[in-house]
Amino acid sequence: MKVSGKKIISIAAIALITATIVTGDVFAGKYRSIISGFFGCTEQIDGDKTTIDEGAKTGDQVVRKIANEGVVLLRNEKNKVGRQTLPLPATTKKINIFGWYATDSGFLLAGNGSGRSYVHKDNKVTLLGAFKEAGFEYNQEIIDIYEKHCKSPKDWGETQEWANRYHTKLKEPVTDVAFPNDVRERAKSFSDTALIVLSRYSGEYIERISNKQEKEGLPTDETRNFSQISTEEESLIKMCTENFDNVIVVFNTGSIMQMNFLEDPTFGNIGAALNVGYMGQSGATTIPKILTGEVNPSGRLADTILYNPTKDEITRINCKNGDTDIVYAEDIYVGYKWFETASAEGYLNYKDVVQYPFGFGLDYSDFSWKVSSFEVKNVDSNSEYVTDPSNKLERDSKISLSVEVTNNSDMPGKDVVELYYHAPYYDGGIEKSEINLLNFAKTPILKKGESYTVQFEFTPYEMASYDCYDKNNNGSARWELDAGDYNLFLRTDSHTNKEMEGNNLTMHVEDIISYRKDPTTNARVKNRFTGENAYGGLGLDGKGLKAQDGEDWTYLSRSDIANTIPKVRSKTASSASIKQYLGYKSDAYDYYDTMPTMNQENNLRLVTKEDGSFVSKDEFSNGGSNITLKYNDELINELIENYDTTDKWDLLLNQLSEDDLRALVEGSGYQTQPIASIGKPKYLEYDGPSGFNRTNMSPNVPGSKFTALPAENLMAQTWNKELLYQAGQIVGIDGNNFGINGIYAPTVNLHREMMNERNYECYSEDPIISGYMAAYFIKGAASNNVYCYLKHLALYDASTYVYFRVWCTEQNFRENYLKPFEIAIKKGGANGLMASFNKVGATWAGSNDAMINGVIRGEFGFKGTVITDWSDGSSSEMDIHSGLRGGLNTQLNPNYPTTGSYGKVDFSNPVEVNLARESAKSIIYTSCSTYYAAKHKTTSDDFSVVITGPKAQVMGFEWWILVLAIAEVIIFAALGFWIFVLFRKPKKQPVAIDDNISSLSKEEKDIKIQTINNELNALYSRIDSLKQELKRLKK
Repeated sequence: MKVSGKKIISIAAIALITATIVTGDVFAGKYRSIISGFFGCTEQIDGDKTTIDEGAKTGDQVVRKIANEGVVLLRNEKNKVGRQTLPLPATTKKINIFGWYATDSGFLLAGNGSGRSYVHKDNKVTLLGAFKEAGFEYNQEIIDIYEKHCKSPKDWGETQEWANRYHTKLKEPVTDVAFPNDVRERAKSFSDTALIVLSRYSGEYIERISNKQEKEGLPTDETRNFSQISTEEESLIKMCTENFDNVIVVFNTGSIMQMNFLEDPTFGNIGAALNVGYMGQSGATTIPKILTGEVNPSGRLADTILYNPTKDEITRINCKNGDTDIVYAEDIYVGYKWFETASAEGYLNYKDVVQYPFGFGLDYSDFSWKVSSFEVKNVDSNSEYVTDPSNKLERDSKISLSVEVTNNSDMPGKDVVELYYHAPYYDGGIEKSEINLLNFAKTPILKKGESYTVQFEFTPYEMASYDCYDKNNNGSARWELDAGDYNLFLRTDSHTNKEMEGNNLTMHVEDIISYRKDPTTNARVKNRFTGENAYGGLGLDGKGLKAQDGEDWTYLSRSDIANTIPKVRSKTASSASIKQYLGYKSDAYDYYDTMPTMNQENNLRLVTKEDGSFVSKDEFSNGGSNITLKYNDELINELIENYDTTDKWDLLLNQLSEDDLRALVEGSGYQTQPIASIGKPKYLEYDGPSGFNRTNMSPNVPGSKFTALPAENLMAQTWNKELLYQAGQIVGIDGNNFGINGIYAPTVNLHREMMNERNYECYSEDPIISGYMAAYFIKGAASNNVYCYLKHLALYDASTYVYFRVWCTEQNFRENYLKPFEIAIKKGGANGLMASFNKVGATWAGSNDAMINGVIRGEFGFKGTVITDWSDGSSSEMDIHSGLRGGLNTQLNPNYPTTGSYGKVDFSNPVEVNLARESAKSIIYTSCSTYYAAKHKTTSDDFSVVITGPKAQVMGFEWWILVLAIAEVIIFAALGFWIFVLFRKPKKQPVAIDDNISSLSKEEKDIKIQTINNELNALYSRIDSLKQELKRLKK
């Protein structure tokens, strides 16, 4: 049978539609939880409206405090008429605000990706709204021009969407076109002050910040990168300096912009500049307050700002660039440590390279400092600490320093005391930076004549270097202090000593101090990533692993800067040399040869109903307000207080079934599963770090009035530990109000490169400030019963490092990239960590036993959960089998119970089952220890909440499944009808008879008769022909 082309096309279309629907159903099943979360119909997060509104007000207070203390005044010069630009005269109530990014569509409150914050409409204050709130009148004509030029249908920086990675197009119009002379004249008459906003959108999904400038409606500029100002912005600034007395530039960016134009005389007189970052829901209110002097700026930079980072930032050479290996060839010399060291060695002229040092910031006050006490205490023969007048340092010394800060000006304000140390460096010895941040403190607001004393207490260990190559030839490779003088400096930034008496406090080490054991945990310290005994047989520095050029990688050395400084990108490792080291699995736990006890009922429950009865899994997941839950304090106290000794842990874990262990290990995507056998509720976990992010794959609950905190790098610029504690408390308040228990935050990866697209999610280029900020955030959240997953462990200093191999020396690894984790664990009590996507050397971070179990759990004393970054078990790069052997506990799989083969525990293998059981203990510990900390906190303030029982969840109606089913029924019905029409047999048509024969003429009748006769003859002839053919066939 011949099939027409039309039928073939129809059949293909039907098949394609059917295949699409079937494929869609498969994916809908696989990603059901994510889809339901997107539509807000999974866990129904709700709470008492009055309590939520009160929490929102409290959260907003902290947002504004962070902004008030985090904005950095970079520049404050005299204006055209000879007075200091800021603060503005009290009579200034009108202002011209320039820059498309100043509009409500343009001003950035958050960045892109999973680390952003969601700004609820009730909490949102835009830049223009902030000036209105402060009583300013801004020039509406200018704003109207910008909105006419490019008005986004929605705030381009407000919604976290995959498509937002394209929103890096610059939108500033051509100045002469947008602002002709008549507009300029009216603006001059309106106000003598011009505020110019420069914004840059960045974040996850955007990839590395671009080396070119794409523009809205204008040609792409290949000569300038994204961090530089555009030609349009340059023209705008020059127009403003020509026409206005007071010109103020505001940098509203996620990563540091290039700011050298501020000092370029061709730009005219730029009076002041503010670095404001992404300010969260209402932080913009700080900007007009700083202009008027209502807020005295006290922010300090958490990064170094260079005149020409493209030329002088040595880390930029080895960044993500299409290769699979990224080598931290700069070694320990990251950020200010490089510029201070290179300057001390005479390699560069500091003032020609560094525009604003790390720790720099201006204010409106005049503070003086005085050392009020300084002493070194050592243990005497009676095992008591006594003051050593010679300031000799010993391994167990205790050092204390008190600094009195006095405000000598009329303007009330806060000051930051930055404490740095200098360690003795010997040519060819242990690599050491010329200067290192040791600690820092911020004063409260001081009025004229008022004083406040900040106090520092520390140990020699905090000034030790990690000698992974035994460069001081003492036969050991561990944390060490070389013999010599150690100097303490009180500075206003990393380069500038405070002018004061006695600002060089000297301590002395007579013989090398070596830490065989960690002074906090008493765990053994040893090389784990260097030399022949390195984990997996290959050092983290890649020594012996030949790159494609046949040579080992070179790392920068202070002893020979000229010949070791990175000048070209380090070559990728050859596939032949790296192959044998990939996919390494630890065999350290192969002693497990029997299965653990399971399904044993011992009547232990972490949480029960109010009457003490047990809770079912369905009640945990969908009980809602119908049941009241309470913690079993007696059991939890015993588990936490006797972590390593009590038999109760074994009895509790024996109750778990195979399904329970699978749920805990395989299915922790934005939640940990309810486990009825031990009375563990479902705990919800959201993305962070700037507050709970409901716009990624966390359950999307419309109307959730979460607090949108400022970005982490703005938090770091506060240099205020107590304020970070309050930020954590606010996360805890939101968690209690909405039934959320955990947050994937904070982030302590370093700002290794200025053009990293995710810098706004991380604190700083420096590990010390990063570690302290994280520690206090974690403590604050835990005090209100929300646990944190500190991330990303480790060497994940750009989101483009997914599955890449990252290489560095063990000294650099420990001193810079593990140090924030160490501080947050030891000083903040961190009990959750997130392993990164990348490889640490040749081994995936989540399966690196040397890092997780050796250093993190062993040396640092970490107890708690290590979770993957997003993983559904479909990639061999993040294999749960090697992960369990490397210290990993669970995977962030929002698709659970759908899990790929690389994410399923092998329950026929006693090693994996026993490690899954250990993982269950870690997961349980995280939530229970957080509750324990909140329940036993000794202080209470305005940001503390009363800890009550956990909340049972209420599952929403997944209406989209019904809608999808109805739609598919309709579609398949339509397809069925299409098929019926396509293949039905046509009905035989009767011979048409003309009912109007009587109306025909004789001639017409004759013609019709002749036609019919011809047709009949032809038919008879065909019949005869067929008869003859039939006879032949019969013969």
